[in-house]
Amino acid sequence: MANFMDHKDIVENKLRELREQIEKMERDNADLFASLGIGPHQLEEILNDSSLYTKETFEFIQQKRRALEEVLERRIEAANARLKRERPHEPIGGHWIFVR
Repeated sequence: MANFMDHKDIVENKLRELREQIEKMERDNADLFASLGIGPHQLEEILNDSSLYTKETFEFIQQKRRALEEVLERRIEAANARLKRERPHEPIGGHWIFVR
């Protein structure tokens, strides 16, 4: 039982750290958009409007966007894989299944 409580404390600490990181990212994003004077949806519209850029610049923006999306996707997949690996094994025993 003590091992389970230790694991529970570790998980709670990791979740707390993650929540703090997310809150910091949200504050940073809010600060960025405030300094730009636009909102996230407006930024999306500006970045998607090819008429605002030369062909080369627009292609560069789209290339960088795809690269960032790939990095983000890999990080999400890696985090999911770590979560699956780190799940504790539940003890089996003390329970009986009666089969006829």
